[in-house]
Amino acid sequence: MRSTCIENHILRGTNAYLPARICSNSVATIMQTYERIDIRRRTKELTDIELGSKKGNPETISLFDE
Repeated sequence: MRSTCIENHILRGTNAYLPARICSNSVATIMQTYERIDIRRRTKELTDIELGSKKGNPETISLFDE
């Protein structure tokens, strides 16, 4: 629960000082342990890149034609 609380604060963009105060840690410990959380969450964006795939022409739909 403690780490979840800290992670939630960090992901919300809270200053590291607040979770450090709440959990009785130093700011340096919080930053060393939890500063890479956002990078870990975004690795899927970096690894799921489709290289060499061509996108087709988008189909145009007219809302006024019957």
